[in-house]
Amino acid sequence: MKKLGIILFMLFNSSPLMFAQGAQKSEVAEMDSLKLGEEKIFGDISVEFIKVISDSRCPESVACIWEGEAKILLGTNFNRNYFERQVTISGRTSEVLELGEIKFSSLQLDPYPATPKKITPKEYSLGFLLDIAP
Repeated sequence: MKKLGIILFMLFNSSPLMFAQGAQKSEVAEMDSLKLGEEKIFGDISVEFIKVISDSRCPESVACIWEGEAKILLGTNFNRNYFERQVTISGRTSEVLELGEIKFSSLQLDPYPATPKKITPKEYSLGFLLDIAP
């Protein structure tokens, strides 16, 4: 019984240390956004929201069979290599875009369509969650 008490004591006293060490290795995540035509630099990576190719998302006030999707074009400059990537946003979120140790996820195109208002190009913004590995 005494050994069990010692083991439990050691387990509970070492737990905060184990959790603290795990917290130090966690990723840094922050929300950010880009307006259409805007470019931002994150370390040695730049990302530009070039254009909205198409936006067939179902408007909020309409009952649709299919939620639709938006296709956007992003330009990235990573390790002195420039490339463009088409990203599809289904509903409100999209796929994950990874560039080295940086990950762009939860891409969200705003504003979300509503009838009868038509969205002009200058109104678009791209929200995303930026994860940077330590």
